[in-house]
Amino acid sequence: MLGWLLPPPEISIQYRDGEFLLQGAYRCSIISIAPTTGVHPPTRFEWKVQGRPVTWNERGLIYRVGKQTVTTRLPDISLTRKLFTREEILETRAKIKSGLRNRGASSVMGWAYSEPDLILLLRWTEAKGTPWLEALVRVGIDHHEPNVKLLGRFEGLSTALVNTSNRLVAKGDELSAFAVKDLKWGYTRINLPTNERSFTPLGTWPARLLHESNATSALFAEPTEFGTWLAGTIDLETMGRHNLFEGRRPIEFLATSPPCFVTHSGKYRIVHSGKSGAEIRIPEDSGAKMTGDGILIWSPAKHPINASLLDPIKVSILSKWKSSIATSSSALPSERFHKPRTPLGKPANRLRR
Repeated sequence: MLGWLLPPPEISIQYRDGEFLLQGAYRCSIISIAPTTGVHPPTRFEWKVQGRPVTWNERGLIYRVGKQTVTTRLPDISLTRKLFTREEILETRAKIKSGLRNRGASSVMGWAYSEPDLILLLRWTEAKGTPWLEALVRVGIDHHEPNVKLLGRFEGLSTALVNTSNRLVAKGDELSAFAVKDLKWGYTRINLPTNERSFTPLGTWPARLLHESNATSALFAEPTEFGTWLAGTIDLETMGRHNLFEGRRPIEFLATSPPCFVTHSGKYRIVHSGKSGAEIRIPEDSGAKMTGDGILIWSPAKHPINASLLDPIKVSILSKWKSSIATSSSALPSERFHKPRTPLGKPANRLRR
């Protein structure tokens, strides 16, 4: 009981050679100021299926059968009668022959464990990189050896533009993921024993989504007909959509748990908490990242001389750091920048109910 009354341990901030060190009573963490946007997506994935190694890389899916290593892009799936009609197969054969389509899978768009097996969502593309097929396959152990089996496909295509580490959700006999169909984004499901498929639209495509592994909610930001951006959350249990705020400039995602966003006003940026509605202004030339201790912000973005650690819900300042060369004109959130905590969208943005 007495522990609840004690203030949280103070966290010190240090900076050196492009990295911040956050040090508290129980742990320390290193945060790089290098931007996470624009980072090349992973091209190699490694899993274990009942203790057996399974890999995906630029050569395709790789696993061992006895002493032999099998490397495959599963080309037969693109021409199987389990997914396509005879007319569709003839059309695909012609496009493959003319070089317009790739017969083998090109990338992994999601994965999940459905014990004791591994389930992969694989993508096939046109020659120009446009996706034309995504299929679900199960990698299991049959007679003590790895075995790959086609499960089916979703309605629509996944929302990811490049390889992703984990955007597939397995619950019992059901698989689900975010997908795009007929210029709508939403949630797609398939029941494996019955092959029943469904697609639930949640918004208009194009949009931006953040679906982190093991999170209970996802973030979205989509353009509106009024030339603004609308941001909100999706409850991954109920698939309910909750609009949070609307602004005229593109919205950056910080984290899903708790939901945090960054918007631009032209002269400064605003950090928003989707949990409490609190917000705080920070300089336009600044960086922001979610850490295990809170939101770390610093300025200038490439050569920091000020930094603050914020509570991700209250958006209040937990700790500060200032370089010896810092001046008052380069200050991070303080009385000068802090904005009263009002519901998101007031007055800087228009709240949409």
